[in-house]
Amino acid sequence: MGARYQHQFWLSLLLTAGLIGAGLHLWWKPRQEALPARIPFPMTHEVYPCAYEKGIADHYLCYFGIFGFGDRLRKSDVLCIATSHFMYGLSASLLSERLSAFYGHPVRAYNLGLGFADMAFQAECLDRLGVKNKTVVIDMFAPEGEKISEWGEKVRHSDTVGAYIQVGEIWCDFIRDWLFDPLFPRVAFRGGDFQIERFLSSAVTRRWDSGDVDIIWAPMSGIVYRRDVPPPPNMILPMGHGEGRFGDRVDHGIGFPQALRKIVVQNSLKPILELYPFEGYQPEVAQKISLETGYPLILVAPDGLRFRDSDHLNAPSRDIATDRLFETGKEQGIDFLDPKGKEPKK
Repeated sequence: MGARYQHQFWLSLLLTAGLIGAGLHLWWKPRQEALPARIPFPMTHEVYPCAYEKGIADHYLCYFGIFGFGDRLRKSDVLCIATSHFMYGLSASLLSERLSAFYGHPVRAYNLGLGFADMAFQAECLDRLGVKNKTVVIDMFAPEGEKISEWGEKVRHSDTVGAYIQVGEIWCDFIRDWLFDPLFPRVAFRGGDFQIERFLSSAVTRRWDSGDVDIIWAPMSGIVYRRDVPPPPNMILPMGHGEGRFGDRVDHGIGFPQALRKIVVQNSLKPILELYPFEGYQPEVAQKISLETGYPLILVAPDGLRFRDSDHLNAPSRDIATDRLFETGKEQGIDFLDPKGKEPKK
């Protein structure tokens, strides 16, 4: 008798859940169709989700070299090292095209820009992965200096197995939400109240072959960053003339962390210093560091560039800035494959 009641209980529970799910789907379907289209499924051999609700995969990929990431860095000719300025503001694939055409043979550039201004963290990554004898284009926006972010510290205290688990969780969460998004809403309890929202959260994807950001997607806006998609009006901002976020600092958020300088020398890396414009930036700070170190410097002119916010370029301006970086370096006679600076000032 007990087994019979247990069977009836589970059958009733499944039927009830199915009816509720079907009703919820019918209620949600017309509302979901009025929302922006889902982000294209990014789990392919070309792109991957680098940031989703549970965290950022890039720091784990970069630090432990998993999923072939270490091999990609070691096989690249030019590594572009920076904060999120390069992550969103440089196209390594376009730079590869320009360099390959200029030198007459394939030249591979890779975008190693990371969020959280983790320049010192990137220095550790290069050392751990045995990256040597490469040209490194270093963007000098370094507001955190020698500091490693909380996210970077979390990664440093993990191990290879933990890295696979963390990246796997980020990607599994994304796949689950991507599949459920057209079917059901997410019911969340926030601020003492229930809220109905779409299943899929904001996401950023990058390309495996170049490290370039492919898409930034938001639940209520859709694609807000992609090479072939015009940016929304609130992300076509000219650079103003204000102080910016770092106007009260002597360095104006510009620097060349000692941790990175050490790895440059230790691993026989060939640096080209570079500075992208941002709100309130001061090129003379970068010029002073270039003179002190003897490393060549490329200043990317701000004319005509448009921004997503005070610091980050939008997608169309990314290509303009990348072309400008290449052309300016060429005009200055900088050899991107074997850059040579001048002797530091005594």
